[in-house]
Amino acid sequence: MTMGTKQLYRFTAKAGPWVAGYRRDPTSSTISLTPEEAELDLLAGTIVPDGAPTGPIVTPGAVAATDRVTAIRGARDYDFTVGELADYLAQDGLLDALRGAVLGDVAPDRDTLAKLSAALDATAVLLRAAIQTRASETALAGKAAAGDNADITSLSGLTTALSLAQGGTGATTALDARAALGLPLDPTDVGFAAFMGKVWDAWVSSLPVWSGDGPVPVAAGRYYRQGAGGPPVQAQ
Repeated sequence: MTMGTKQLYRFTAKAGPWVAGYRRDPTSSTISLTPEEAELDLLAGTIVPDGAPTGPIVTPGAVAATDRVTAIRGARDYDFTVGELADYLAQDGLLDALRGAVLGDVAPDRDTLAKLSAALDATAVLLRAAIQTRASETALAGKAAAGDNADITSLSGLTTALSLAQGGTGATTALDARAALGLPLDPTDVGFAAFMGKVWDAWVSSLPVWSGDGPVPVAAGRYYRQGAGGPPVQAQ
């Protein structure tokens, strides 16, 4: 099959994000198509030859489940809701079956039909996201709004403590919170002894070790360990 020479067509108010199997460029008001590629969209009224009047382009609102879609079935117009279409497209294996039926063995039009198949996939994804996963008003009623919130009375279920920048301490215990804020430690805190033990171990492990050979490895008044397992010793 011989394809005709491409020419410019202008989008009308009916044009969606896909035209003739191509994703529409939102920055352009025209698209270059062959007469064969443009045939169905000319009939649908989504494009007109460049230079022909198109009327004002009005951006439609968000898709709703109750919106009605018109198609041809049994050689007659047949309409159904977007919700019914989404339920149909959600059936297991349906998109693969449609893709196979469209592409089939029609080699001359394989490129255009592949783009049509990609458009079908993209449409199904958008419909599912807009309809099947839309939260109900009841589910949203208890959610905090963006920006300032004056009606939050408590926080529960947090798995990470609020940081200092967020008005917290970044800790889940009084001892760790006091340390994060640079406050003096309180020996009456639960876990104080264990905490100080960790501090001691960390300090001792950082001291240099002297085996007795050569000069002491620190200046007078500083600490070192006499041997690998020895206690801290102050250099004289």
